[in-house]
Amino acid sequence: MTKHGAIKKGLIKKGVIQKGILKLSLLASIIALAGCDINSDDNDEQAKESPVSGAVVQTVAPDYSSSQVVLIDTETFELTEGLYVKDKSDYTINTYQSEIYHIGRLSIDTIEKYDAADIEQPIYSYSTQQAGEEVSGNPYKIVFLNDSKAFIVRYGSDKVLIVNPQATSAADFITGEIDISAYITDDSIETSPHASDAIIAGGKLFVVMQRMLSWEPQTSYLAVFDTETGEELETNADSSDSVKGIPLAGFNPKSDSLYVYDNSLYVTTESGFSSVDLSESKIEKVNLADYTLTEVLNAADIDGNTTDKITEAVIVNNQTGYFYAGSGWPTVSALYQFNPTTGDIINTNVASGLADDEGISDIALDDRNQLWISVNSTNNPGIKVYSTADHSLVENPISTTMNPGKIGFIRK
Repeated sequence: MTKHGAIKKGLIKKGVIQKGILKLSLLASIIALAGCDINSDDNDEQAKESPVSGAVVQTVAPDYSSSQVVLIDTETFELTEGLYVKDKSDYTINTYQSEIYHIGRLSIDTIEKYDAADIEQPIYSYSTQQAGEEVSGNPYKIVFLNDSKAFIVRYGSDKVLIVNPQATSAADFITGEIDISAYITDDSIETSPHASDAIIAGGKLFVVMQRMLSWEPQTSYLAVFDTETGEELETNADSSDSVKGIPLAGFNPKSDSLYVYDNSLYVTTESGFSSVDLSESKIEKVNLADYTLTEVLNAADIDGNTTDKITEAVIVNNQTGYFYAGSGWPTVSALYQFNPTTGDIINTNVASGLADDEGISDIALDDRNQLWISVNSTNNPGIKVYSTADHSLVENPISTTMNPGKIGFIRK
């Protein structure tokens, strides 16, 4: 078994190798992969030069006092804990090919780069603040056009950073910016449109913004930019407003709210924090050819639902997708299967093994069409991996010391 770089003695705690026989039905999901559009943890357009070799997962202490990243071998499901240990909790990860980007968010404002070849050794650590910026930009995500050009959306800033991920010095890291200040709400208190996610599709950069006003989301927008020039593109979505982007019907898109499959961009919105209108929490679909927006479903479509809001969705193909909904951990979350074309909810109890004190914090598809789920729990935090062919567990639950969150996949 190949080791992922040198492991410092005493720093990293090895997990138990959890081996099991893969279900025969998994073969069907592997064969079905040809119809999928799965590229990486963040679903951007990226070349797939080699298969996924590992999953990296950001984990956080129950009291939010510290955090670390764990590595899971996707063949053996061996768990390695103790990577990127921090005495703060507001961290996330994104991946690109064999590279791991560890992002420090509010008031941390850093990005550290690692590689699967030596997963413990940082290649660099750069600030995501520009010269003169005093307020935390709060970086949420980095998305990649290619090896040498990427974009960082920052929740607390009205500028999207253009960066060179291969920069060998901090001075060469930030190469430009994209101004999104036109989307700030008409209130002098707000200094940011609160960009929460971004994705690249069809050679264009899509940035979604919550547009908060005193913590109440206003009309959320999806803006589109040329990835070569940084120029915003006119979508002609609404002739009555003064901006070029697409106004969404749902409110409050969170992290990982964007997902691309085929010629459509799916947008998930959770609705306002204090809102009781479940219909404001939606999955919407943007046609990438003409920017038309249609609703796929909303949280009020879930039979018997009175409190749960949709948080994140992934798409397997035109007939199969998954989303999870909840009213906030430790309330148990539910995982649903739906049809992205018709909006029909097909299965209301996919992850039937969740207990009363367990909540989902992230879902991700790997290149075998296996559905990875981060489960937060008071007693049993960890990762569950399901086959999308029959919803059986591919492997026994993989226990983690801390509560898992964002999942990313790396390639050797």
